Amino acid sequence: MAADDRAWRPTFAAQLDVRQRDHAFALQSLDANPLSIPIPSRVDDVDAREIRISAEAGLQRTVGARWRLEIGAAVEVADQRVRAGGGDVRRDSDSTRLLPRAVVTFTPRADLQLRLDLRRARDPLAFDAVTNTYIALNERLLVGNPDLRSAITDRAALALTWQRDGGFLVDLDAYIERRADAVEPSLVPSGIADDLAPGRVNADDDANVRGVSGRLALPLDRLVPGLALDLAGRAVDSSVDDPLTGARRRVDGHVRPTGSITLRHRIDAWNLSWGLIAASAREATRVYVDEIQTVTRGERWSAYVESARVGPLTVRLTVDGLGGRQGDIQVERRRFTPDRRGAPLGVGRVGLDVGTTVSLAVALRR
Repeated sequence: MAADDRAWRPTFAAQLDVRQRDHAFALQSLDANPLSIPIPSRVDDVDAREIRISAEAGLQRTVGARWRLEIGAAVEVADQRVRAGGGDVRRDSDSTRLLPRAVVTFTPRADLQLRLDLRRARDPLAFDAVTNTYIALNERLLVGNPDLRSAITDRAALALTWQRDGGFLVDLDAYIERRADAVEPSLVPSGIADDLAPGRVNADDDANVRGVSGRLALPLDRLVPGLALDLAGRAVDSSVDDPLTGARRRVDGHVRPTGSITLRHRIDAWNLSWGLIAASAREATRVYVDEIQTVTRGERWSAYVESARVGPLTVRLTVDGLGGRQGDIQVERRRFTPDRRGAPLGVGRVGLDVGTTVSLAVALRR
């Protein structure tokens, strides 16, 4: 073992982030007689600011040709200020967090690497949940919650990368997360007497998220020079105690497993490449106070041709929606009354035919 391998090398970093939002909210009809609609909320006019200062120190060490160790921690100071309702709502929060991290990298041979990454992070303040939000597609108003806190995420991730000459690649990632103070939908004070309105709050219990993703790049030069196959997939599972019902469910915005297959062919003699892409259906679930909404986009097949033969230009022609696989959108809305703690009100379904699209892109090569 070389003398340098026994030494820990120090690293230092500092960062300053300043974010601010001045938000005024009102709804207005656009018919023949414009009418301003008053919104019963204590946060119709919000001034939110977040200043985060972090100082990080770490140590790195390489042990032989196979192991690399990194440990460190950041001290982060966050100053959050929210003013709303003409000053009637005031919240000031100053907090200091220790955010540790540790990374172990094992390289048993030149083309193979394993990496274990452990770290804690603090999310930025969710300005969109602090202020009023109107979702035009659903005609839904979410009242802002100035009392929100930033979520803290503990994450452990394991990655494997196997890469060989010729374009062969295996990339696998698996992770688990524990999120404290996760932001989830519930009822919040509207500011009108003791009334409550749909909004977002910090969950009382931790949210747990587990995920895995992978990619396989397989060169097929033995069959056809320049031909390659690419497979990719992703799956996530999650759970959190619903702040409204108390039942365990998946986190808001959960996405079911997805995948894609890409066949690419590069013809160097012609400065030309083409490809076929098949993407699986994608299903995401959004949770509201009185509704569970599932949005599904169907399978989507597409093809492209790209040429670099036109002077200094790269021209790409893309067709989306081959063979009737256009990625049509289906929306299912399961409603409850008066909210998800009550009885089912019914199920509504809406479909959107996306159709086939053809696009042409031209770029100047540098």
